[in-house]
Amino acid sequence: ANARVTWRNEEEDLSIALEVTNLTDEYYFYSSFDQRNNNGGRIATPARPREWAITLRKDF
Repeated sequence: ANARVTWRNEEEDLSIALEVTNLTDEYYFYSSFDQRNNNGGRIATPARPREWAITLRKDF
């Protein structure tokens, strides 16, 4: 789950946004590839952890 909240002033020339990805900070695999039958191993890519960002925008 991801979330984003944005505030804008009345003139709509200034905005501040806060966003969070992987809101629950769940650990899961984004992809998995199994090659154990071919003398290989299992290749797995875990998902990104919780990340957050703040964006400030001013239009002139």
